[in-house]
Formats: sequence, structure tokens, C-alpha cells
Amino acid sequence: MPQQHIALLELGGSHTECLYAQVLFLQQQGYAVHMICNAHLWPSLAYIPGLAGHQLHTVKSCAANHLGIWWQLRGYLRRFNIRTIVVNTAENSLVRDLTVLPLPVRRWVGIVHNGRKFNRGFTLRRIIFRKIRRCFVLNDTLLQHVQPPRGMHVGCFYPVFFPPMPVPPLEKPVGEVWICIPGSVMPSRRDYGSLLAQVAKHGLPVYMKLIFLGKYDANSYPELAARLQSLPCAGQVVTFKEAVSEPLFQAYLAQSDVILPLLHPGGHLFEQYIRTRISGAYNLAFAWKIPLLMERSFGQWEDFARHAVLYAVHDLLETLLALAGNPTERAARKAALEADPKFSFAVQCQRYMKLLQ
Repeated sequence: MPQQHIALLELGGSHTECLYAQVLFLQQQGYAVHMICNAHLWPSLAYIPGLAGHQLHTVKSCAANHLGIWWQLRGYLRRFNIRTIVVNTAENSLVRDLTVLPLPVRRWVGIVHNGRKFNRGFTLRRIIFRKIRRCFVLNDTLLQHVQPPRGMHVGCFYPVFFPPMPVPPLEKPVGEVWICIPGSVMPSRRDYGSLLAQVAKHGLPVYMKLIFLGKYDANSYPELAARLQSLPCAGQVVTFKEAVSEPLFQAYLAQSDVILPLLHPGGHLFEQYIRTRISGAYNLAFAWKIPLLMERSFGQWEDFARHAVLYAVHDLLETLLALAGNPTERAARKAALEADPKFSFAVQCQRYMKLLQ
């Protein structure tokens, strides 16, 4: 029987972290996997072994650009006899255009990252979902809050597996504890203010470091920059002026002791995060089996009720220090994540393939 070819499509600006596990699942099932993506994402994906091919695009917000991408994509799909596409970010204007133009695709599958658009997104529901009839969300709790159109098949998988890649060596002194806040520094999404106010008042133990694991543009956030610079323990805060490469990102995660998403009530998107949206930090914690600290409102989520340390915002630093200073508890929480069959490759691969096929 000839090998089946399948394409993973990511023509947005991010969400590469969701592609690695899909490649591993599909390769394990015998598929030849092709990557079609925005050109600026390729440096984060070039490390993936065994891809059957790739096509890169420079995406712009104009009809001529979208038509050019459609034409190139159409030729690529025909050349490799690809009949199934998995759209890694379905809520995208270019995806909208591709779903209304003729392509030699029999099966469209998508991932919706903002479940709110299942319920209210006109373009997604009325145009894109005419072609994409099978969709994933990325946490089981989201399934309780999405309202897909009639006839839509919705499932969930956790992209918590990553291919091996060469990572740069990082020196971490014995006994040091790294608190990782993954993602580009965006005060509109994460409540850095509450954390930094408590740190400014009480300080940090000398063995602790805060790792802001993503691009930090001090010029864009002068108020945040001033607060960071004024901390008496500023030397214990690690930031990055540029986007963090995938190998370096993984190197820091591999040595992190706690993951802190900093999603708090009153935040710009908090009402979405509590019901229909996830932070990529969740699945990074599940992938590397790192204890999570979550604001107590998230205790209604099954995964966090079982695996996260919950806190009230005013007690954030106290809770963080208690966990950081207790290696036995951190080890127990890590072991619980490792033992949970939900996060096993076999279970997640089966979930993914069940909806795909």
C-alpha cells in the first residue's frame, strides 16, 4: 500500500509548539508529513526530523498575496498527491480564503485556539467551517464551553511531545530554583504587576530566579521596565531582548522548576482564559512535567484541580516561595504528572488519530 501524504498548515504568526506532537503522531502511524508554513516560523521547525517536504510562504494581508499562496499550495498538493490538510490555526483570514478557493483536498481538519470563536466567530462558523468539519481544541475543559455548528466533529488532544534537538548547555548552580514565565512579555495578558509588587516588598531568596522566557521589549513597556530595574533582586531576573530560539527555549524549560502563567482576574483576556482559551504555558508544563502555579479560579479545570498549586493573587509570592522551598513537594508533583496516563504518547496519539481518520 503506498504511503499516505498529509500536510500540516501554519500560515499564522505562532503556535509552532502545537506542530511537533502532530508530526510525531503522524509519523508513528506511517504518514509522510509535509510542513507548509509562514517563512519566519521555519527556523523553529527545521529541527524536526523526517519531514517529507516543506513549502514556505511570506504572508501579507492582501488578496494578491493570498491568491499567490493558493496557487503555490495547489501545485504542491497535486505534486505529492496530498488529500488531507490539518490547519494548525483555523481562525485566520488566509485560511478563510484557502477554504473558498478550489484545492485538491478531500479532508480538512483544524485546530481552534480561541474557543470563543466557535460560538461567535462569523468567519469561522459561516465560511471556514463549511470545509473544516473536524476540529480540535487543546484542553478537555474547553469542550464544555464551545458550541460548534451542527455536524461538526470536535475532539481534544494535548500537544505535549517534542522531537529531540541540540540544545545549548546552560549552567544552573546546585540548589538554584528557576521560576519560568513562558511567552513573549505582554502586560496586557499577564499580571506581572502583582508579582513584581510583592517581590519589591518582600524580595526573593538568593537561590531563586525569575525567567521571563520570551522576547521582552523594554521600550514598548517602560512602566514594566522601570519596575524590573528598581527591584533590589534585579540580578535574579532573566529577560531576553530578542525572540528565544527553540533550542534555547527548550534548554531553559528542561531546567525550570515551576511554571507560572500569571493569568489573574481583571486581566484583559481573563474571562476568555477561564472558559474558552488556553495559555501555551499549560501544555509546556505537561510536556516537561513541571509543577504549575495557577490562580485559584482555575481550580474548576480538571487538569489544574489535579496537578496545579492554586493561589489567591494577594498570596502569590507566599505560595511560590513555599513551593520553591520544598523540593520534596516539587518532586512529588513532577512524579504525579509523569504517572498520569492522560499525558502519555499512546493516549494522545490515539485521541488525535481518532478524529483525524
